[in-house]
Amino acid sequence: MIRVRRLPSGAGVALGVAGALALGTLLGMGSSDRGPATSVAYRAELADTARAADTTLADLAAAVDRALDAARDGAAATVSGDAAPSEAFRAAADRLVAAGPTADDAARRLVRVAGMLAIGSDNDPPRLLVAGADLSSIAAQLRDTAEAADAFAEMRHASRSVLDELRRALAAVTRDDRSMASEALDEAATSLAEVRAWPGALATLPFWTRTIDRLLGALREVVAARVDGDARGEREGLAAYRRAARQASRADRALAIALSEGGGAVAQPALARLADLVAKVTSARDEVAPLLGGDQP
Repeated sequence: MIRVRRLPSGAGVALGVAGALALGTLLGMGSSDRGPATSVAYRAELADTARAADTTLADLAAAVDRALDAARDGAAATVSGDAAPSEAFRAAADRLVAAGPTADDAARRLVRVAGMLAIGSDNDPPRLLVAGADLSSIAAQLRDTAEAADAFAEMRHASRSVLDELRRALAAVTRDDRSMASEALDEAATSLAEVRAWPGALATLPFWTRTIDRLLGALREVVAARVDGDARGEREGLAAYRRAARQASRADRALAIALSEGGGAVAQPALARLADLVAKVTSARDEVAPLLGGDQP
């Protein structure tokens, strides 16, 4: 028997209109017409409507997955590699914006499913708790993340430059190439200033910068002492370098932690919203799944 139940509070005008358009023939039937054949027709129409909604939800899920993959690429590039992470984050944003109409279409199709369930079933209607506007909001956050990620990656590249120039300075000191050593130390100091200028609060980064600063300062003392022919000053500089070098392993770990945690913090808010978006689309598909076989009463 076809049951007509009152629409849930808040179903809205769209639900009533969609239900009327989809089920006008069923509503027009008299009570004597609502026999087994009508029930079969109803179940078939419900299944067709649910399948159309599920197809659109599947398209939306695929688009959101592609956006999430791109955002993950951006997150990875933030903490490692040479490529600018902004390109991947902006690609993720573009994919979400392009999927906005699909989200709205999926919502409309679920409204039609809800309308049919309101007329002939006690099942709760499936819901999609996102819309095109939500995708646009996440896309805007991804674009903001792109800028922050590039800035973080530049700081990370500066930290690598510090280490490269420190190695170059050490090699020059070993060869007693004072000019090359001074040049490398100046380049290292410039890059170190870029690292220190990073505005984010990274708890372990200051330990690394202090250790590097002591190493660079000690090497400067060595170079200056050699230029002046000051053997005692050179010995003191080398001793200072050895003391600072004892912290090298801890400093390396401090930098690794800072880059990992800092890069993750840049990308995590947008990634979390994308993951939540994936979960909501998946939930909507799970709610539609029992209706696809057309076996509802």
